[in-house]
Amino acid sequence: MFLGSFTPKEQRAFLGLAHRMILADAVEAPEEIALWNAMLDEMGLAVGLELDDSDTTEKLCAEVSRRTVQVFCLLELAALAFVEHDYAPEERALLSEVAGFWDVPDDVLPEIEQWAHQRIKVAEDAVGILGRVLSDGSGSGGG
Repeated sequence: MFLGSFTPKEQRAFLGLAHRMILADAVEAPEEIALWNAMLDEMGLAVGLELDDSDTTEKLCAEVSRRTVQVFCLLELAALAFVEHDYAPEERALLSEVAGFWDVPDDVLPEIEQWAHQRIKVAEDAVGILGRVLSDGSGSGGG
């Protein structure tokens, strides 16, 4: 949603953090992989991109200095954590750790989590609407 505004350096850092989020609960859910691939597409990067996982969370966070991009990263990371409807303690801990590196106030984290939960719900609603329209077959026009 916000990833198109990232510089290549910020993209690399975000992807490192996003990969950590996917692996945080030791479960690579299909929903997480689908969102990961959508994120790569949004950034104009190849699906199946290989990452160097040697950087620490602190080093990845240090690569993102623009305040707006830090907030966008947190929103996107939270969406990854919520997408499979199982917000694991390990995912929350990683989100909190990243927010801490960027000095995001503690009272903002619940707002980020709520936004991510709503984003996933709205996206699922849109898929449901699309499915009903497409299965109806009575619509006209292109597709």
